[in-house]
Amino acid sequence: MTRFRGVLLAAGILAALAAPLAPPAMAQDAPPPPTGGRSYSPLPGYGILLVLGGMVIAVSLWSSKRSHQDL
Repeated sequence: MTRFRGVLLAAGILAALAAPLAPPAMAQDAPPPPTGGRSYSPLPGYGILLVLGGMVIAVSLWSSKRSHQDL
């Protein structure tokens, strides 16, 4: 139980030391709006995912062709 108390004490000290740093981090400007550039279709990525996923499944289901010596 004393170790848990030490961890809580360390967390409390770190939180007390980090508290003065929080207001400047919260007071930053808003991010700029997106420029609305070209958007790409996700279909090629889905196709690559399907092919690679199929390859992984095929390799994992491939029989190992073990012989009687592997027992």
